[in-house]
Amino acid sequence: MAKNQKMVAAKELRERNTAELDSLVKSKLEDLQKAQFKHGLGQLRETHMLKHSRRDVARLKTVLQQRLAQGKEGRP
Repeated sequence: MAKNQKMVAAKELRERNTAELDSLVKSKLEDLQKAQFKHGLGQLRETHMLKHSRRDVARLKTVLQQRLAQGKEGRP
């Protein structure tokens, strides 16, 4: 991962296999859901993490979509 472990770098994502990326998407979506729930309750202090999490998920999905378009490692 990048310097900040919570941020995902696209360059490093391209080196991972599809199964790892799928599990990472699920984990990031789970973290995002928890943060959104805390935000709704007014318990989230670091609200900028919502934005970072959404962008990480988008970055992961973009890399997966690029692989699918190129025909690499077809997803089930």
